[in-house]
Amino acid sequence: MVRGRVVQVRGVPPLRRHHDPALDPYLSAAARILKRRVDPSDDIGRHLGKTCELAFGFGGGLGAWRNFDDSDTHSDADIEGFKQEWRRAHPATTRFWRRLEGRIKKTIRTGQSDTLDRLAFEFTDGTLYITLLSGRRLAYPEAHLVPGKFPDATDVAFMDNARGGWAETREWFGTFVENVISATARDLLAAALKRINAAVFAICLHVHDEIVAEVPEDFNDAEAFRRLLVELPAWAAGLPVAAKVRVGKRYSKSKPRAGVQVRQIQTADLDLEEREFVDDF
Repeated sequence: MVRGRVVQVRGVPPLRRHHDPALDPYLSAAARILKRRVDPSDDIGRHLGKTCELAFGFGGGLGAWRNFDDSDTHSDADIEGFKQEWRRAHPATTRFWRRLEGRIKKTIRTGQSDTLDRLAFEFTDGTLYITLLSGRRLAYPEAHLVPGKFPDATDVAFMDNARGGWAETREWFGTFVENVISATARDLLAAALKRINAAVFAICLHVHDEIVAEVPEDFNDAEAFRRLLVELPAWAAGLPVAAKVRVGKRYSKSKPRAGVQVRQIQTADLDLEEREFVDDF
């Protein structure tokens, strides 16, 4: 069984490997906060960095942190400090949040089409459309601006059936950032699935950002599988995408036990750990 994971990276020099803690976003985030080096073996430090990335990556703060870590290990003041440190370290990301929010609200307010790099915005017959890099469109029916949570702020309201009924929902910029990024990641994964299937790999499942295929016992060309994973569609030109490939007897998320051999492909441009989405398209 061969398992490949597509990961998006931010412009990292291709010849640097992920065992450099500076290239692991969880380790680097923790190192900035703890003011010390954090190595892959430091589970507590890495967990802190991972929580920062997951909680703050789409604009979240204290509430998002508590969703990922309800241990009360850190005070509210600590978490606010972590958030500010993370944002200072990611100026292009925070700028993208605001630019995306501005385009969405302007499109709804004026009814005029607009763009943000390779994203396009359109407001037609009361529906907000965001066209992704792939050409696929996200639709937000009956979109309109409503008063936000904070003074002088506005949110976007639209009709949605995500909660099991057709009802109005109000969302802030973080939701739209997550929608655009997750949808683009989905399109990259879908394109990879089609390439791998056409190459006669027997795909048996995919889990989040992973693709799993059954291969003969003597399979020895995991690099070919990796190349199919990272090949970019024309619409994705310029997006830095890498992948990790693992070959084993069964699919597993756990670490292999002592004495169990698992082959993991090590090449200069694939062995990068998870990275935040490219800051600007």
